This record gives sequence, structure tokens and C-alpha cells, in this order.
Amino acid sequence: MQEIALFFCFISYHLKKKNQMKLKLTFLTILTLLITQIHAFSQDIIVFQDGSIAKVKVKKISENQIEYSKFDNLSGPIYTISSEKILSLTYENGSVEKFQAQSKPNQENNATDFEDMKIKGMADATNFYTKSGPGTWSLLSGIFTNYGIGGIIVGLPCALTPPKTHNLNIPNYDLFRTNPTYEQAYREKAFEIKKRKVWKNTLIGVAVGLIATIAYNAEKY
Repeated sequence: MQEIALFFCFISYHLKKKNQMKLKLTFLTILTLLITQIHAFSQDIIVFQDGSIAKVKVKKISENQIEYSKFDNLSGPIYTISSEKILSLTYENGSVEKFQAQSKPNQENNATDFEDMKIKGMADATNFYTKSGPGTWSLLSGIFTNYGIGGIIVGLPCALTPPKTHNLNIPNYDLFRTNPTYEQAYREKAFEIKKRKVWKNTLIGVAVGLIATIAYNAEKY
């Protein structure tokens, strides 16, 4: 009986030891699966400059760009985006990296320069464009034709035609030639001045011609 009892004790001990090994193997297997799943489901989050959010897996980060895969398609294509378009990047461990948005160089200065050149072009045209030839011709044509019709015939095409470059009396031709904003503002203002002069003289000429014609016909009859 004693031998049998010892035998059962021996068997029981080895079975217990074997069960412990099985438990250890089972635990390690479960732990490995959990780690694998946690790694598979861990995600990085990109917040873009426009406020949109993307769940991704970051593959590579360089100085100026980030490579990533979409989280819902990890085996899919790898995307590359400039870091300038990213506001922040939250890594799977919870750490956050913020990116500084780079403003466009001299954006405000460019806007100021544009307005300054526009104002200068208009001011220079007002001060230096003094051509009066078209207005004078429309005035005389109105005065010396019946009912001032000649003033309209001459004045209308003159008012619709922008002044030619050699008639603009440009004070700074280098600036006019190299700065499109200044050039456009100068031309537009000069054209406006020309139209105003032509229409003013045309109306005066037509009025004088009309009155003169009516007066002449009244005396004649």
C-alpha cells in the first residue's frame, strides 16, 4: 500500500507540473496575441491645417514630409504629405508633435506694395497726364458743325480709345516698365482722365454748335 501511495504521489506531482507548463504556455500564447492585437490596433492621428483628422500608421518622418498608410488599409498604398500641411501628429503612445504653419513669405508686404503701387500709379497719372488734344478736337468739331454733330462724330471714338503710351507723359518709365501694378493703375487713370476731358469738351462743343445753328437758322428765316 505504501508503494502505491508513493506511486500516486509521484504521478500527481508530475501531472501538476505538466499542468503548470500548459498554463504557462497558454498564458504566453494569450499574451503574445494581445500584444499583437494592441500593436495592430494602435494608431497615429494626424490633424491637418484645414482642421480635418486622419487615423494613420506613420511609416517615416523626414525633415519636410511624412509618409503614412491609412489605418483602415494598412496594407494599402503609402502616402506622402508635406509637413507644412500638418497641424499636429499624435503618436500611438499618446505623445503629440506640433508643426509650425509656415506663412507665405512677404505675404503682407506684397499686399502693401500692391496697394502702394496702385495708389502711386493713379496719383502720377493725375499729376502728369495732361494731354488735351482729343478733347480740343471734339470741342472744335462741335462748335463748327451744324447742330454740333461733328463733336459727337469726333468725340465718341476718342472717348473709347485709351491713350497711347507715348502720350502718357510717364514720369518714371523704368517703374512703369517693370511694375505691372503701377503700369495698369497709371493707364486706367489716364484713360479715365481722357474720357472725362473728351466728353466734357464734346458736350460743350455740341451745345455751342446747336445754339449757333438754331440762332443762325432763326435769323435766316
